[in-house]
Amino acid sequence: MPTPTYDDLCDVCEELSVPFARIEFDPLDSDGIPEPPFFVLMPQYGGSYTASNAVVADIRPYDLELYTRGSDMALEASVRAKLKEHGFTYQPSSVPIGDHIIKSTWSLFVRE
Repeated sequence: MPTPTYDDLCDVCEELSVPFARIEFDPLDSDGIPEPPFFVLMPQYGGSYTASNAVVADIRPYDLELYTRGSDMALEASVRAKLKEHGFTYQPSSVPIGDHIIKSTWSLFVRE
């Protein structure tokens, strides 16, 4: 199965009906920053894979960050199921970041 795309990652967020933004929400947007839960799609450093001096694939690591007020194990399970359904493999982690907010992260790869 080929590496899922950025559009596939957006589909995961949309299918879960959770607001999302790439890198950050625009505080000047009319909707402002949503209350948790919400996703932030955070691109990491990555690059192209080459063979014989030609680009074979543009693969970029991303962190899918889910912010929730307190632990939401049901939503986390739904995220894992949707990621698997769309063909993603991932490394999960969770950390409290203060004010009862939990950041759950799934580190994964997308094809650009």
